[in-house]
Amino acid sequence: MNPLEYISQSEKLHTREVNQQEKINAINSEIFSLESEISALESEKAVLYSELSSAMSMADEDGNYNYSLVSAIEAEISAIDERIEQC
Repeated sequence: MNPLEYISQSEKLHTREVNQQEKINAINSEIFSLESEISALESEKAVLYSELSSAMSMADEDGNYNYSLVSAIEAEISAIDERIEQC
């Protein structure tokens, strides 16, 4: 291999390496974004579980819960679980 061929091959390898590094950086950025989104969703879910616990501890004089509120909170939790699964 003459010096010009060597330089040409070296430049091709360098270009490929740079492209691969850019792809890796983009994937890492996406992973970070997804991890941040999942963390935010988990925090929101924790708040909802607290609200659910509170809603279930509040009963009227007959011992009945506000079932519509409990159901709404459970639906929100389920929606968050689905969003987390999509991540």
